[in-house]
Amino acid sequence: MQYIIQEEDKSLIRQNNYKIKIRINILSGSGSTLGILTGVSEVGSFSIDADSDIRRTASFTVKLDDFYSNIEKEIANYLNLNFKLEAGVYNNRTGDYKYYLLGTFHMTETNTSYDASTNSLHLGLSDSFSFLNGIRNGQVGGSPTILIPVEHNGVKNTIRQAAINILTAETNITDYLIEDIGEYLGMPQNNADYLSYRQLNTDWNTLPYDLKFNSGDTVADILITLRDLYPNCQVYFDTFGNFCFDMIPSNETSPIVLSNDYLQSILVSNNSENVTYDTSAIRNVTEVFGKVYDIDRFCETSTYGSGIYNLTLEAYEKYTPGEIIGFSAVSPNAASPQVKINGLAPIPLYKEYTDTFIEPETIESGNTIAIRINKDNSGKYAAYYLGEFQPHALCVLTDNVNDELYSKSYFSEKFNCDKKNIVLIAANDSPFSVQGFGIVLDVKSGNEYDNIISSNVAIENAKYNVYQKSVWHDKVTVTVKMLPWLDVNVKVEYQKKQDNTPHTYIIKQLQHDFNNGTTTITMCRFYSLYQE
Repeated sequence: MQYIIQEEDKSLIRQNNYKIKIRINILSGSGSTLGILTGVSEVGSFSIDADSDIRRTASFTVKLDDFYSNIEKEIANYLNLNFKLEAGVYNNRTGDYKYYLLGTFHMTETNTSYDASTNSLHLGLSDSFSFLNGIRNGQVGGSPTILIPVEHNGVKNTIRQAAINILTAETNITDYLIEDIGEYLGMPQNNADYLSYRQLNTDWNTLPYDLKFNSGDTVADILITLRDLYPNCQVYFDTFGNFCFDMIPSNETSPIVLSNDYLQSILVSNNSENVTYDTSAIRNVTEVFGKVYDIDRFCETSTYGSGIYNLTLEAYEKYTPGEIIGFSAVSPNAASPQVKINGLAPIPLYKEYTDTFIEPETIESGNTIAIRINKDNSGKYAAYYLGEFQPHALCVLTDNVNDELYSKSYFSEKFNCDKKNIVLIAANDSPFSVQGFGIVLDVKSGNEYDNIISSNVAIENAKYNVYQKSVWHDKVTVTVKMLPWLDVNVKVEYQKKQDNTPHTYIIKQLQHDFNNGTTTITMCRFYSLYQE
């Protein structure tokens, strides 16, 4: 959950006489205020990093002149307390400070020290993720192996419920905002008709396989594994102390929170912009190999006629839900294809997780195909197209999807990948397209990629990896008057000095300098992850 920015908030930043005050509230475990530290003599740093598990960190030096005795005891008492950090912006019109919550923090003992000569305490603070990843707490015990099964007592585990279960069983966290995460077409951010998709595919948000962990692994290890089941998800603690598990903004409908005009108006100087390219990390083509299917039955020879693939399998007398069957295709498919095994009735051949027939010529002659038998939404048997024997996908960052050289046919031949599993991401003004930067390949296989069991999921992982390894490296850093209410993974509009037009960016890091009243924003160029 993020703070909703109001016009008054933006107007306060534009004041000529801009003053900031820091306030640290000491909280009990129940959240009641035990005291307020106001003697902040030096602000070391305050940062928010979207790519770090511990998203919010801070360091301060506090004068302890209010304590005349038992200073060490007071400091020891702090170790198990919480700290609510606030930044106040002075309102010239009312003469009061308006305070903005920056987060709830905990002392990380390795960064905390007391200086007796100056009677001051240096606080190193981290958000509540430090209680999940082993820094302050978080290890899971009680059994040599921790298993999160696909199904428990006849009920399939959803990703959301698995996350809630581990939080409630292993932590004291009660405030959480966890989205229903699953297949990308089941997410409202990616599919306008997501409700229909969910109705047709009731398992869209369930665990795709059993998850196993060892004793001593942390709660964070488990949550991050759940997060990484599908691309473009994030787990973190928000400003208000809620544990959040949701999607990173990835399409054009995500709102823009600050305009280019506003950002330009609060730049601290003409030299406030810095553009960086880490060319050593750029990968503009991603090739993903998923799991080689565990075929239940395989048909060496098949025939095709009247739109039906005829398969012959020994001792096969009825369709069985969940079975994966492989066969060598002797011909491309026409419209509305069907599959027939032995003397059983023909069944439709649908796109995965839909009740829509695969497109003509989706299957190519000579390919080894995998299908899954299951029941459709009406309870009738259907065959669902999974793809070739091993999921294989390719994603390319291009400045022209109609390029005659760098076409799908070109990449299909070069990488031996079906054209239907090749995605061209259009970024016509990115410096990292294959036309301008050359082809730089990143191959993903094995380990977590062995959990990919369909071409659709392989495609989405390929797209997300290109997004991370190319366009996210088109970065610009600007320094503006301090924005205590701004957060990361939000979209803003900005025009670089060398550009002729504003573009959309997504904020990845914020660094607040309270001594100078500035915020340094690191943001990367935004391109929609889910392009048609």
